[in-house]
Order: sequence, then structure tokens, then C-alpha cells
Amino acid sequence: MRLYFWGFIFLPIIVFIIIFSYSFKPEINFMQNNDFAYSEFSDVFNHGNSISNISKTDSSLIVNCILKEGYAYPYSGIQFGKKDYSLYNINDYRFHIKLKVNYNVRLSFRMNQVITNYTDINVPESYLILVKSFGLNKGENELNINVSEINEIQDWWFEKNPKMINRINNIEYDQVKFIWLFTENSTPLNTPLNIEITEFSLNYNYLPLLYRYSIFTFIYYLIFLIVLWKVKKVKYILMPIELSKLKDKIPETKEKILNFIGTNFHNPDLTIQIVSDETGISKDHISELIKKHADLSFRQYLNQVRLEEAKNLLRNSNLQISEIAYQIGYNNIQHFNRVFKEYTSFSPKAFRDLK
Repeated sequence: MRLYFWGFIFLPIIVFIIIFSYSFKPEINFMQNNDFAYSEFSDVFNHGNSISNISKTDSSLIVNCILKEGYAYPYSGIQFGKKDYSLYNINDYRFHIKLKVNYNVRLSFRMNQVITNYTDINVPESYLILVKSFGLNKGENELNINVSEINEIQDWWFEKNPKMINRINNIEYDQVKFIWLFTENSTPLNTPLNIEITEFSLNYNYLPLLYRYSIFTFIYYLIFLIVLWKVKKVKYILMPIELSKLKDKIPETKEKILNFIGTNFHNPDLTIQIVSDETGISKDHISELIKKHADLSFRQYLNQVRLEEAKNLLRNSNLQISEIAYQIGYNNIQHFNRVFKEYTSFSPKAFRDLK
């Protein structure tokens, strides 16, 4: 039985290990992962004139951006994506970015996500475009951004995709193609912006998982403690043979009943009428007391008292099972075996082998 108890104690830990192993997601380091590539990104794709040049050192990527007249909304920066242009899942990830800029500036993050049953891979505008801007100070900056924070959909996208108005509810990030980091029209024209990126990675954010697990663990142990308390409460009533421990803790009437049952439960002919006659307490009051504190009938309570003593003797004595059965009030060994197994899910022999 102790094995079951410790099993219940450690079950949440085992569940956590299994869930964590299943949910483990590797870091995506865009600057070191050979599956990913980077490239210049500017309004040249929209027939503009802005400039984006990228150079690489041993420890950083340096993006030189200059916004130029030509496109109504000039932009320049860097693009990250898989070398084979495949999609990747970044749900519940978190950006970790270290970069240096040569003056105060706003940079924008943008990514495109497939919309199931809508996006046409040959039509770039049909991907859901999500964007978020952040202010940076001159010098070194460190950003930690949940992917879910990049969630703004600009009006121009709905103008190009009117069928999706009022249809974007829960945003998923499970089929992303590209991620862009760039400056746009808030930056002065013809003013070089140097972005030195020393770290650009995605780390799985385990906080939602830990939050859900904490709630599960709290509810689990709360239920476990309630059940344990109820079991102990029942055992408090079911252990009248240790009445010396209960002195001054129970009213006299209850003590009288428990004392009589605790010293006579071995009598196979014990009935509620005998208890009533010997204690002077009515049968109805005896039944009411046992029902209130053990939620059992007199016969069920008497059986549990006997079976608890049987468990005690099986654990702590070398008596034969037949002797135990007779000692606790069962004249029929087969009947005792059946009742004991119904109560504990084990035969008396199997229960004894557990110790």
C-alpha cells in the first residue's frame, strides 16, 4: 500500500518529465543554424531605391541601411528564412536579440504566416503579415520578445485580402516562412543606419507550459489531500482498538460505542441490537452516528473495522490467514477472502506479500 501512496505523490513529477520531454523544442539560432539563411531586404522589391547591405564577421551580422526616395513607404533591413523556403513552427517561442545601432531608431519585426485554406504560396500578399515596432536607443540593446507579441495586422493587408476581414481570430505561428527586421519611413532619408546584430535566436518559452502544469499540480494535490483527509477521518472512526489515543477527543456517547465495537468486533454474531443493548444507546442513534462520521451503515462499518484489523495483522504478525479470519469475526475463510479482496483489491496472501 505504501507503494501506491508514493506512486500518487510522484505521479505529477513523472507526468511533468513526460510532458517536458515531449514538448522540448530546440533553440533556433538564425546566425549559426545551417538550415537558415539571411539576405538583404528593402523596397527595391517594390521598385524603390533604398539600400540594404549585409556583411558578416566572426561574431556578428552588420546591416547597413539607407532609406531613399522612390517608394511611398521606404524600408530597409534583413530577412531570415529557411534555405529551402520551407515553413517552420515558432508557436510559444521567444525572440532573444542583441544588437547595436548608431542612433535612436524604431525597428520593425515582421513575419508571414500561412492561413490554412486561404494562402496561395504563389501569391505573397495572401500570407498573413504580422508586424510590431520597437524603439531602440543608440548603442547596445537587448530584446526579449514573445512571438505572440508580433500580432499587428496593418490596414493595407486587409485592403489586399478583403475576404479575411473579421475572420482573423486566433493567430497561430506554426507555418511561418520569413522573418524580417527592418527600419521604415520613420527613419530620416539618406541617413545611414548601422545595425550590428550579435545574437538573433528563438528560444522556446516554457512559461505557458509551466503555468498549466502548476495549475494541474495544485488541483491534483488539493484533491489528493482532500481524499487523504477523508480517508484519515474514516480511519479515525475505524480504529476503535486504539481508543487510548482518542481520549478527550470524542464525546462520551461516541466513545462508548467505539469502545464496545472495538472490543467486541471479533464476535461473529455481533449486531447493532447487541451494541444497543450493551451500551444503552438506541439503534437509530448508533446508525446516525456511524453514518455521520463514516458514511456507512452499521454492517459496513463493522466489516471495515474487522478488515482494518486484518490488514494490521497481515502486516505485523505471522498468524495464518485462517487464524486471522477467525480472530476478527469471520467463521468462513472463503467469505473472508472474498470480502477482503473487495475491500483492498488484493487477496489476503497478496496483501501480506506487499509488506
